[in-house]
Amino acid sequence: MKTNRQSFIHGAAILTVSLVIVKILGLLFKIPLTNILGGVGMGYYNTAYMLFSPVFSLAIGGLPAAVAKMIAENSALGRYRDVKKVFRISMVLYLLMGIAGTAVMVFSADFFVHVVKNPNAYWAVVAIAPTVLFGCIISAYRGYFEGLCDMRPTAVSQVVEMAVKLAAGLGFALWVMNYAAEQYELTGIVFGVVVQAPDQVGAAALPFAAAASVVGVSFSNVAGAVYLIIRRRRNDSITPEQRKTSPRPAGSRSLFKQLVVISFPICIGGFVLNVTSLIDLLSMMNRLNFLVREHSAALLEVCSGAIPAGMPLSDLPNYLYGCYTGLAVSIFGIIPAIAGVFAKSALPNIASSWARGNRDYTRRKIELVIRITALVTVPSGIGISVLAHPILSVLFSSRTEEVNIAAPVLAIMGIGVIFQAGSLLLFSILQALGYANLPVRHMAAGGVAKIVLNMLLMSLPSLHVNGAALSTAACYLLIFCLEFSALARITGMKFKFSNIFLRPIFAGILCGIAAKTSYGFLIRCCGKGLSVALAIGISAVLYLIAALCVKAVERNDLEMVPGGKKVTKVLEKMKLMR
Repeated sequence: MKTNRQSFIHGAAILTVSLVIVKILGLLFKIPLTNILGGVGMGYYNTAYMLFSPVFSLAIGGLPAAVAKMIAENSALGRYRDVKKVFRISMVLYLLMGIAGTAVMVFSADFFVHVVKNPNAYWAVVAIAPTVLFGCIISAYRGYFEGLCDMRPTAVSQVVEMAVKLAAGLGFALWVMNYAAEQYELTGIVFGVVVQAPDQVGAAALPFAAAASVVGVSFSNVAGAVYLIIRRRRNDSITPEQRKTSPRPAGSRSLFKQLVVISFPICIGGFVLNVTSLIDLLSMMNRLNFLVREHSAALLEVCSGAIPAGMPLSDLPNYLYGCYTGLAVSIFGIIPAIAGVFAKSALPNIASSWARGNRDYTRRKIELVIRITALVTVPSGIGISVLAHPILSVLFSSRTEEVNIAAPVLAIMGIGVIFQAGSLLLFSILQALGYANLPVRHMAAGGVAKIVLNMLLMSLPSLHVNGAALSTAACYLLIFCLEFSALARITGMKFKFSNIFLRPIFAGILCGIAAKTSYGFLIRCCGKGLSVALAIGISAVLYLIAALCVKAVERNDLEMVPGGKKVTKVLEKMKLMR
């Protein structure tokens, strides 16, 4: 095997670097896009994703994780010809599922947007359909490289995708808005709609601008797929000599059956999760329309100062949903992505060590990845929660009304995101151990709890979309507890709760207090943007010190990170580590 293979920590470090770059580019995309489209336009944009997510999860099924698991196990046993065969079989399946998924998106678009009572999202739904096909191709290649513990192709392809998405998505959306303004000046008609006044141009153009930005997403997936295809052809991770000396491969039927057996429960789990999100959208829009219809006066009073002047009541449900998804969920999604980095890197390592029968090593690896994830996600979630309004105000400075709606939502989600990140990590670990069927039940239970709580909490005008945030937090808390209990039972591990949870939580609370307090002082003498940046920096430093003092960070954790031994020596001199 070539030296492309990386350790768990090394692979996680590579993915973390790419994640940071991707998230920065993502913010550079999402912030201007939200400022261009506003709450209403982001409602159309995110409605398209609500249909895309379950269709895409069903199209790719559990194949990415199944491919990575089978390739990791076969490469660990030196069966490199099986590795190649698994990839070829998965590629055929991906292409078929991708074509079918794209067709489903196109032909169900009209029905879907009318069911969710958001018909203006039709073109955005159609525009995102090709993403299913190219996303399937990308997943096949990523599963192949990740199974060989080579995270670099995944990391680079993610950056390529986001860079193209940034350029194409924003460029197309701006072009549509400018084109609409020009057409109004020339004809008074914008995309077939007679516009009576200049302030109505944006409303007429928003469905098409949202669709144009989604076209940029499809372009980005094409770019990512092209990169991975070229990458594998020029620098494969398996040499010709290894293929020649490896044992005779298993039959195609046998490998296909293994792929299906492994991927099916993962597929159902992903589908349940995404269908839950789709039902979540339906229940949210149902309750928001209910509030507008039955409690409009109370809702308008609660949202006073947070609704654009002149907005008709009929647009209010989509506006509130757009604030929820376009602003709060955009920030909320950063932390689960961090957990996804560790999960993606850990899965092939845990699968290969479990396949060899090395149970003690597997248990140590599991405890390590859980502890590191907690060290990152706990302070991040608490920090986002206490600085929700300042962060959103800086990022979306031209959308004051939307920020006032989204800030309380993000404050609640900041806590809930810790449990979401943890549950996603545990889901991946259970997959690696061959128990992918268990998280399906856990997700189904959490999904039912979320929908029930949505219907109850969002019926209260005082909560409106905040009720959805509370139900999200409760949903992932339930899933996390169920998955953690299952993991302990399967592995027989006796987790050290103080090391994994209590110490990071204690240090995280201190981090939150430092962030809130320092921002309160800094805002008196500095601008909002500088105050937020300094408050985050100060709280991060204090968190690191607190984590070291309470021994939440261990020597082995740092030494496994590239360059960690040098950091350890510096901390020893400072008497922060023994």
